[in-house]
Amino acid sequence: MIKYAWFPEIKSDGEGGHYHTYGIAVYSRGHRRMISDVSTEKDKIISLVSSFNDEKLELGQVDEAIENFLYDFEV
Repeated sequence: MIKYAWFPEIKSDGEGGHYHTYGIAVYSRGHRRMISDVSTEKDKIISLVSSFNDEKLELGQVDEAIENFLYDFEV
């Protein structure tokens, strides 16, 4: 079974400052994949992770689903 979770991060903005962002952790068969800095919008990342779990998203679909999320978010 694949499980998705979100996690908070603090990243450097490259100009001496910092920003708060959120990533996605993917747990599968004892392995963990951390996808860093997906969004600065906590509510949106929580909703995205919830949809991944509800839809039982397969590992091979994760990157495309995040790419679609980012595209839809910026348009």
